[in-house]
Amino acid sequence: MLNDGGFISVQVLNGVTKLLRRKRRLSWPDTHNILTVLRVLLTVQPNTLAVHTTGLCLAERYRLSFTTR
Repeated sequence: MLNDGGFISVQVLNGVTKLLRRKRRLSWPDTHNILTVLRVLLTVQPNTLAVHTTGLCLAERYRLSFTTR
């Protein structure tokens, strides 16, 4: 699925880092390796007001949950 490309936000990369380190207890080198693969396969998008606004519109249109943690 990831071979087809796509997008990932910096916020999601941060969340993946937290999950890998705290929940999965991966080492820093293993965590870096996984993050590198994600950054190579996906286009990383910064969190901007435009991204936030688009997210709101998509959540409303498709009745998705819109939460932040």
